[in-house]
Amino acid sequence: MAWLRCKTCGGEYRDVLPDGSTYFHACAPRRLVRVRHADGTRDIVRPDQVLATDTIVDDVFRPRPNHRDENTLDWIQDASGRRRVLRAEGAGADVIPQPPDV
Repeated sequence: MAWLRCKTCGGEYRDVLPDGSTYFHACAPRRLVRVRHADGTRDIVRPDQVLATDTIVDDVFRPRPNHRDENTLDWIQDASGRRRVLRAEGAGADVIPQPPDV
């Protein structure tokens, strides 16, 4: 049971849950906002790019660039045995110490 930190989204998770089941991390999508500018034009921007004169019209969710999805896409059989192929490797994940609050 290892603790991991996703290099793409920064999410921290255990690869095996307390009940013994395997956890497959997938990065959450990015939240953007659709805005109407004071001049009437519309745009999709990050929340920190909203201007004081903008009107937020709607939330928009898009896949995170270089996202990680550990769910199984396929299986490969080779000399070392059977291994999973991840849907999206992303930037990978680092093993980290267990967080103190867990």
